[in-house]
Amino acid sequence: METKKLGSKVATSFAGAERRREPRLPLTLSIGVTGFDRDGRFFTERTSTFDVSNLGCRFPLHAEMGKDSVVAIRVIRRASGLEVDSPPVLFRLAWVEEAEHGWTLGAEQLQPGRPWSVHFSQQKGDFRNTV
Repeated sequence: METKKLGSKVATSFAGAERRREPRLPLTLSIGVTGFDRDGRFFTERTSTFDVSNLGCRFPLHAEMGKDSVVAIRVIRRASGLEVDSPPVLFRLAWVEEAEHGWTLGAEQLQPGRPWSVHFSQQKGDFRNTV
């Protein structure tokens, strides 16, 4: 683990092998992220995942967050041209890295359930879309 100060921002980075305990699927899903930023201010931000795993995801965010912060993530789906909300699920931020236009975060799921539209089997690399 390495912590860097980048301007006024502090980023914690991990070697790739340390971060990933399970396979990730490159899947872009629209999500809404809600929580409290590094300064304790409540925020809600729409963004998209870079990838997802059985119990986690990686996504960009403009709000500055600290490692181990808890956020609520909900997947935003469209049905018949209308936006359909999924129930929010709590995630812990396992790592935070500064990015060109904000931050990239890796989050691990704290609550049971399957927020993604994907079934992850026990075999590495075996994914099925359940939409």
